[in-house]
Amino acid sequence: MKKICLFLSVFSLSVQANEYVVIANKELHINKVTREYVKQIYLKKHTYLGEKQLVPVNLSGQSSLRDSFEKHVLKMSKNHLRRFWTVEHYKGKRPPLTMQSANSALKFVEKVEGGLAYIPAKTLPKKSAVHVIYMWSDK
Repeated sequence: MKKICLFLSVFSLSVQANEYVVIANKELHINKVTREYVKQIYLKKHTYLGEKQLVPVNLSGQSSLRDSFEKHVLKMSKNHLRRFWTVEHYKGKRPPLTMQSANSALKFVEKVEGGLAYIPAKTLPKKSAVHVIYMWSDK
């Protein structure tokens, strides 16, 4: 019986989805938003909030968190995004900045007034200069 309980508890831990958040600098007066609104920010279709310029930050292309963001939030494949940014390049638009880690993205958002990034929910500090505007999971 103990083996079955142990197996079930290990199994339930492995099926739990990872949770992620999109964060914004506290100076950006933006509340909880929809997935579509986050997508518009990251595709640079929505670039200002009032007088403040929005500065979204991506993680590196090899990041599994970025893969999750593209799949669950942007709902776009890597090839689709590549084609999108190729077209946008000729219109004079550039993709979001890229950071090497969730920690560096968090630090960036803490310091830049219009900064936005996505990080694992479990790494969100209790006291920080950021707030959560959107949440998703891998499930």
